Amino acid sequence: MTILDKILKKDGKEKKPEVQEQQISETEQKKEGRSLGESVLKRPWVSEKARDLSSENTFVFMVDTKANKHMVRDEVERKYDVSVTSVRIVRGHKRAKRFAGRTGSKHSFKKAMVTLKPGQKIDVFPV
Repeated sequence: MTILDKILKKDGKEKKPEVQEQQISETEQKKEGRSLGESVLKRPWVSEKARDLSSENTFVFMVDTKANKHMVRDEVERKYDVSVTSVRIVRGHKRAKRFAGRTGSKHSFKKAMVTLKPGQKIDVFPV
């Protein structure tokens, strides 16, 4: 029996060294793409033009307004297990609307057009 074993077995009870759980810092979370486990991709952008682009290996998604190209690329590659060649982002700005004499606004949005390597597909528009 070594000295370390004697120290750990004081009073007949075996003491285990405390192991602290590693907490991920905010900077590491930001490197992963999003904090608090949120997804950058909100939903597929469904339109006729988006459906036509899917035949050219380009898929369109509505994304978070704070997302950038790198975040979108990482999220698509991780979520759909594909290789992304390019990402284009389009921002839609807030617009004023009137309905029944009241003023309101349509929310701003951001959509990303993701091009994949030839031969790869995402099943967004089932035909």
